[in-house]
Amino acid sequence: MFGILRNLSVSTLSASILRCTLLYARFLGIFPFAVKRNRFEGKSIWMADNCYWQKWYSLILRLMLSSWFCYTYWNVIRIISGGFELMVNVLRFTICLLCAVCIIVMQIYYGQCLLRLLNRFLRLFRRVRGLSERGKDKTGFGGVRELVLLLIKTFCIFHELVCEWPMLFHSSDLLTFSSVLCEIFVGLGAGMVMHSCFVGFLSLGALFADFNSYVRHDLRRQLRALERPHDACPNRRHLRAMGFRLDECFAVYDEIQSVGREFNRLINVPLVLSVLVNFSVMAMVSFHAIMFSRTIVSYIWLVVAKLFLDIAILTIAVHGAVSSSRQIRRLGLENCYVSEHNEWHLKMIP
Repeated sequence: MFGILRNLSVSTLSASILRCTLLYARFLGIFPFAVKRNRFEGKSIWMADNCYWQKWYSLILRLMLSSWFCYTYWNVIRIISGGFELMVNVLRFTICLLCAVCIIVMQIYYGQCLLRLLNRFLRLFRRVRGLSERGKDKTGFGGVRELVLLLIKTFCIFHELVCEWPMLFHSSDLLTFSSVLCEIFVGLGAGMVMHSCFVGFLSLGALFADFNSYVRHDLRRQLRALERPHDACPNRRHLRAMGFRLDECFAVYDEIQSVGREFNRLINVPLVLSVLVNFSVMAMVSFHAIMFSRTIVSYIWLVVAKLFLDIAILTIAVHGAVSSSRQIRRLGLENCYVSEHNEWHLKMIP
């Protein structure tokens, strides 16, 4: 066992966590596709593909559970007398319902867009690693920063499982069991939307970080290799080869930016709803901790801390993606060798 752990790299462990999270999301009916290894041009690569039985499972499960959740939760709301508690529960009911509808709409109308976006992410990781010789053999996802954030996210998901699923065993009859089951699935589905957005922003940050590392080290070394003593000009063959590398760098950077814009366009509304669900649950749990709970107050505040942690690591992932995207723009022109050839000058125009 310890030998296996020694052979696991940071990026490999991060990729394993992501695969397990994807399986959990498929079980909850969030993602109707599978990510598996396929043979492409003689290479074994990871690709996302349609899974039609999973699509029908996700839609039927989401429709059935959301409908029953609306019926049972509304009956609970009708008997609540407290003003603040009623307001928070109505808010949570409305947002959870909107989030469930949003997931269904995304699966029906934007399923193929999400599939293409995921494959673009996977292709980009291969392209970025293919820029340098040492990156071609690299597998997995990200580095130490990504692993730490994923481990924190794993703790949050595990905390959800520990808190939510045991409530099923305390149900006294079938009606209560079904009501609790629907509430758990709808709530966890809304939370999984936030987890998915977190992974997306973390992936963008990892892509920009790997690309920035290549530009700062490998590309800078290759450009400085063009310098000749006494300001002599390198031959055209070397300039042409370097020009191809720069063209590929520009294309990769443009593709990362394009994927980031497409990702933001698709997840804006689901992310806002998921964050609102998180805040509504935080307000409801805090209200119960202050007003009613005396013996288990530490447990309830742990739930509040977990909800806050979800927001915090999402913010860190977004900040990391934005910061990494700006670093490449601030790279100094000292990286670039400027020759006397006009076609080379055009590549240096920002």
